[in-house]
Amino acid sequence: MQFKSYENVLQLHPDTLEVTLKEYNLDRPGELENSIKILKDWVKKQPHFTRTDFHDDYLRSSILEGKGSVEKAKQFIDRMCTLRTLLPQCFDTYDVKKDFQHVFNVTHPVILPRLTKDHQRVFVAKLCNNVTDTSQVTNFFKYGYLFGEYLKACDIVTGFRLIVDFTDINLMDLLTKLNPMDLRHALTIYLEGYGMKIKGIHLITSSKVIDGLVGILKQILKPKVGDRIYVHKSGEELFDVVGKDILPEDFGGDEKPLIKIHEDWINALSQEEFIEYVRKMNAATTNESCRPTLKFNDEYAGMPGTFRVLSLD
Repeated sequence: MQFKSYENVLQLHPDTLEVTLKEYNLDRPGELENSIKILKDWVKKQPHFTRTDFHDDYLRSSILEGKGSVEKAKQFIDRMCTLRTLLPQCFDTYDVKKDFQHVFNVTHPVILPRLTKDHQRVFVAKLCNNVTDTSQVTNFFKYGYLFGEYLKACDIVTGFRLIVDFTDINLMDLLTKLNPMDLRHALTIYLEGYGMKIKGIHLITSSKVIDGLVGILKQILKPKVGDRIYVHKSGEELFDVVGKDILPEDFGGDEKPLIKIHEDWINALSQEEFIEYVRKMNAATTNESCRPTLKFNDEYAGMPGTFRVLSLD
């Protein structure tokens, strides 16, 4: 299960792999390869996994997300398979040009092509029109899951920064369209499934209503991540955090406009190879009747599913 990354949607610094491996004590010759082999052997022995043919790049990403720990990598893989089982409505294959058009009517979410100087990846969404129905928010999250699959297969990063610009919309109106359960599911999938290490959540607005959204986020996120939420009045305030050189023109930066980056991502996510990859990854679920223990079930209490210990909040 693998595909070839599209052109330059994801660029690395020349020393990104070297720096990342050193940070996680994987820089000794053969250390990473040995960790991948151990993880691959473990995956093949899990009777509750419905698929075990994960590509080495996927296993590598899991190890890096676990900061070099194979044990943590096992947890990420098991959680992701479990989440696909518990929340099948979140995972599907799409024609992104058609299926997310109603999302693109209000925003063009992208992953910026270049890394920060600290080898962090940056997600950006600038809302240009008010959200008109809840499905736009729900499908915004689903579009984000496609990014998660793509990055897990192709990228090497030390963390993520999320930037959302609410300047041009009615934030109070957006809050009425936001389903806290959908938000909770999304953050669980991003953080516990895809293993994204959030270094900062940057919200741009001058509206005092933002305090309500920050409050909701802090109720869902762990305190460590919740303390990394920052509110800015303009994109220029992010120059020192992210770097003017990698921010798009829409934020006063030197990178090409969001719409151009968005077009590149639409092409990347529309590749037949990637669509087939997503289809196969969506089939990587769990058969709970074959799981050796039930210890993982407790982590997902409150999510819909068929497990005996799970119920909807």
